[in-house]
Amino acid sequence: MTEQEPRQNGETTAALLAAAEAHYQDMIVDFLALKQRVRERNDLSETEIRRVIVGFGRAIQTLFDERKKVEQQAERESGALATGEIDFDAARAEIGRRLARLRDPERTG
Repeated sequence: MTEQEPRQNGETTAALLAAAEAHYQDMIVDFLALKQRVRERNDLSETEIRRVIVGFGRAIQTLFDERKKVEQQAERESGALATGEIDFDAARAEIGRRLARLRDPERTG
């Protein structure tokens, strides 16, 4: 197992979320193609086809559940709390940065 660098800012989280979104879209396309192939088979009974399609439905639901977890993690890492509460640590840090810029106008760029 390789050790990962700690996340420095929201850019890494956004990149992770974008990669996960692309992966989820690919998986849904694959699931739909597999579902169509199962329906087109002549050697399976109607009961077997239904069983496989129900399994696909569960897999897609799991996929959406995992996607939601990734989104929630991204929100937590960006400072937005899932409960709608104020992230006082993030607010304090932002206020400190703004005060520092006001104190030193030459460094505001």
